[in-house]
Formats: sequence, structure tokens, C-alpha cells
Amino acid sequence: MHARTHTQINLYGQNPFRILLVCPELGLPALQTYTIHHIKSTLGTETVCQVLLAANSVLKDCKGELVNPALQEIVQGCLDYIGSNTALVFAGEGFLQLHKSMLATIISNNKVCTGVSFGDMLSSPIER
Repeated sequence: MHARTHTQINLYGQNPFRILLVCPELGLPALQTYTIHHIKSTLGTETVCQVLLAANSVLKDCKGELVNPALQEIVQGCLDYIGSNTALVFAGEGFLQLHKSMLATIISNNKVCTGVSFGDMLSSPIER
């Protein structure tokens, strides 16, 4: 998986979020399961924030209703990944693109920053 924006995250040439949105309509639960697994298994410190933004952007429709529960599973997978790799994710470029509401969600996640203090992150130089 490669990602800079949600339109560049591909699953055999297809946007996996588009695949997830049509799976329930087409009755393809196995494809939905595979797509979720693919997205979660290919998360990295450079891509997790972009995947989180992409999943969150299509999570709910204009009425605020959940479009596909599978997207919530991806959001939670991203939060879990960030929780396990907090310092590396916070040092990446993708972290700087997150919205305030998403930052609040990440910081309030009880898995984030386990063993990492913000003071330590601010006092040590970030290597790129």
C-alpha cells in the first residue's frame, strides 16, 4: 500500500475505500473482510495518518449516519497502530495534516503515548 492521499491508496488498482462502500450493496462480505485486512496489515508510520483521514472522511454520510461499519474498524485499527507507534507517527509528516478533531480523538485514545511523554518528544530532536 502506498499513500499520500486517500485516492492513492490502491488495492490492485482500486481505491479500497470505494471497494468497502460497494461491498454491502453487492453482497460481497468476503471482499470486504479482505479489504479491511489489507488496509490494516499495510499500515505504516508514514501512511497511518492518511489512511485515518481517508477512512474518517467517508465514515459518515451527510446526515451523520455511519456509511459502513467496516470503516469504523479501519479507524480503530489506525488508532491502535498509532497507540503502538506514537513517537514515530508523531514525528512523521502525516501527523501534521490531521484536523483538530482527529488529534483530539488520537490523544484521548488510551493506547496513545503509553511509555512516551510529550516532554520527551519535544525535548529530543526529530530525525527525518
